[in-house]
Amino acid sequence: MIWQALAQRGQAKRTLIICPAGLTVQWQEEMQDKFGQFFEIFQRDFHTINPRIWDLKACAIASLDCLKRKEHKEKLLENRKWDLIIFDEAHRLSARDYGETKTEKTQNYRLAEDLRDHTDALLLVTATPHQGDATHSRFRHLLGLLDDEIDFGGLEDGQITLWNYAVREPSGNGYRPYKEYILRTPKLNVTDSQGRKIFRGRDTHALRFPMFKDEAEFYKEVSRYISAGYRMVEHLKDRNKKLAIGFVLTVFQKLASSSTHAIKAALYGRKMRLQDKYRRLPDSVDRLESLLDEADERFEGETEEKAAWRLKTEEEFVRDELKDLERLIAMPVKQDRKLVELKQLIKQVFSESEKGEKEKILIFTEYRKTQDHLVEELEKASGKGSVVIINGDMKLDQRKTSVQRFRDNDNVRFMVSTESGGEGINLQFCHVLVNYDLPWNPMRIEQRVGRIYRFGQTKRVQIYNFRGKETVEDKIYGFLEQKIDIAAKALAKVTGEDPEDIKTTMLGQLESEVDYNSIYKRAIVEQNIEQSKEEIEEGVKKAQLAYEIATNSLFRDVSGYSFANYERELKADIDLEALRELTERFLQHHHRQVQKKDGLVEFLTPEDLQGPGIDERFTKVTFDRKAAIENPDLTFFALGHPFVDSMLKACGDVSFGGYCTRRYVKNPKVSPRYGYTFNFIVRQRIHRDDHEEFLFALHPIFVGDDGTIDDIAARVCLESYGDSLNREIQIHLGPDGAFEIAKGRLQKQVKTIWDWEEDVTLLNLALVAVGS
Repeated sequence: MIWQALAQRGQAKRTLIICPAGLTVQWQEEMQDKFGQFFEIFQRDFHTINPRIWDLKACAIASLDCLKRKEHKEKLLENRKWDLIIFDEAHRLSARDYGETKTEKTQNYRLAEDLRDHTDALLLVTATPHQGDATHSRFRHLLGLLDDEIDFGGLEDGQITLWNYAVREPSGNGYRPYKEYILRTPKLNVTDSQGRKIFRGRDTHALRFPMFKDEAEFYKEVSRYISAGYRMVEHLKDRNKKLAIGFVLTVFQKLASSSTHAIKAALYGRKMRLQDKYRRLPDSVDRLESLLDEADERFEGETEEKAAWRLKTEEEFVRDELKDLERLIAMPVKQDRKLVELKQLIKQVFSESEKGEKEKILIFTEYRKTQDHLVEELEKASGKGSVVIINGDMKLDQRKTSVQRFRDNDNVRFMVSTESGGEGINLQFCHVLVNYDLPWNPMRIEQRVGRIYRFGQTKRVQIYNFRGKETVEDKIYGFLEQKIDIAAKALAKVTGEDPEDIKTTMLGQLESEVDYNSIYKRAIVEQNIEQSKEEIEEGVKKAQLAYEIATNSLFRDVSGYSFANYERELKADIDLEALRELTERFLQHHHRQVQKKDGLVEFLTPEDLQGPGIDERFTKVTFDRKAAIENPDLTFFALGHPFVDSMLKACGDVSFGGYCTRRYVKNPKVSPRYGYTFNFIVRQRIHRDDHEEFLFALHPIFVGDDGTIDDIAARVCLESYGDSLNREIQIHLGPDGAFEIAKGRLQKQVKTIWDWEEDVTLLNLALVAVGS
């Protein structure tokens, strides 16, 4: 919304978005989908062999890791300034003080320091601006990127209240309070124009199930294999081998928790690798690191699954590994308890729903093999075509098609997705979500929930988390959930906020406090989770402290989203109905036929308006915001859409000559009356001996409602500021009749008009109420 507002004012023509590598594609898709603006990704869509290439990129996206490299940063700084730079995940811009004299800055922070003077506006986006340190130094430094001199009064550290970022010492009065730099809105506090809360809340259900006997035995043996592999890795000195084997074992553990189908496929692939069956898969450790850094975060599980399959790890993890693999692959697992539980849950949801078997259920898994397995089993039970999918091999248009089928086709009851994030995939028409497997990082679950718990959701969201009893995932996730639930409920009693919102914020904070991979790895190797519990407990305490600091001190009086403030300060005078009428008249002016059906509009775009983001033909256009939210296939016309913005720009252009405005001009020199003002520009030819010269003259003409010409009123209307004429008035003379009168007057004034079309331009026309 901030970018759109600046763009409409012409203050974001050159925009650079800097984010983690895994979010670059997501940002690109979002800006293209929401605003029709294509952002090029540095090192994906273009490179900087010539540093001046940055001058040609009006809208670009780059990763933090890429730009902090010296050669890339230098090339960027050699070019002209940006209008706007946006840092996503801004808490990664870290700097902190040690004592009064030492400050430690990360490379990410130094990048932001260098770029802040290379842009007219800087926007920092983060869910966790405060990291829980008692001195608030990291928070101070983060806001210090926005302004050199900020009043930090009220942080209550007993030491410094006014802080000068530039000179690191207390400074004088006149600085802006830090709270003016922050906008924070808890999700449940967002309201619509009637003050009603937009979000209805959510319920989370833990579905813990005991495995069947053969499943439990298989899981136990796989865990032994993985644990033995981890112990072997500890004795390796070769960094590359250590990294490669550790990565594969970690993925195997995650796959084992996801489904027997997925882990057996991975074990078979490992067996083939050891038997040298996959000579054509030579990915190195360096390539692995690059792949994981650049991969789309939304499909993290898929990326890991593919990388583990392809990685060059021919050496055995454990002694006689090939025999171990053959034994594990051959172990009979005839039943799938998780699948049985899923089918029972589906029956329950259908039986409790008003829609019955037409109720939509969204199912998430991290891995493609599990996805394939689920699709096969669900279609066996509910029929061919009852399931659609989303995964990382699908382009945005294909993913949107899946969403459309899921939404519009009553026979499609299930969507099985591997995509955890992605603002472009809006599923608010569904309110039942199943986490078939649980990512080790619980924030990814929050990203999944965000697909349905969003603007437009009309029901309370129901979330079901599957966990196999007595697995390492069950033990760790259960302990984490217990601790964070207790902390969130305690905080909610003090702050009055929703515990689920608090949990989301705390989980975001935990990402920087807890290494989930090391926690799970330690638990697997040691066969107990006591040390992992200690690390989780310490992390939750820090996250709780950070939240307390943020809500009780930092953000206590910080502004949030207010529809009343929006309506008062930002809402345009033109509403959507007026915009619809303007669009239809504009198209008629350009001799375009407007076809209407079922409240939707279809038309051919005028040739002089065609350009980036503007289709040659528009179909399914709506001016109804609610309809657009419910059906993403519709094209929603509002301020910010490329066609609408171009149309408004064309209407304000000198060459347009269309009907422009309604004005009220208060002036005692003129008797009160209604009429029309026409401002003509006339090109007059003057013939000289050396060449022909053209002069341009402005001719204002006022035609009253009675058809008379009033030169005084014409001059007053031209030279005076006016207000909008909001009231309805009765005027008998139409604009076409008034134009003929004005045209006749102009021809009398300027007798040298040879060609009306070529020599005369109607600059604008206004309906005016003039007088005292």
